[in-house]
Amino acid sequence: MAWVRLESSATEAHLFQMWVAPAHRRSGAAMAMLASAIEWARERGATALILSVTAGNSPAGRLYGAAGFQRTGATEPLREGSALIVEEMRLVLH
Repeated sequence: MAWVRLESSATEAHLFQMWVAPAHRRSGAAMAMLASAIEWARERGATALILSVTAGNSPAGRLYGAAGFQRTGATEPLREGSALIVEEMRLVLH
């Protein structure tokens, strides 16, 4: 499961809520889903694809890094009152 949003006036797309069922992890499903999200954003003229990953979530961070995403240094709480922190990652699309 994943969804990408691109506002009609925006040039940056945002990837949200990427998740793979445990039985299908380490099968290539996540990379295939990520590749589809990247292609979707490119086809719509986005200049970048941005996502947030939970700090310390090493498997997800490694997946996004392998796809070319870079950490921007921006962080914020997952939601108001949460102790979890998310880090922004960005992929420049050509």
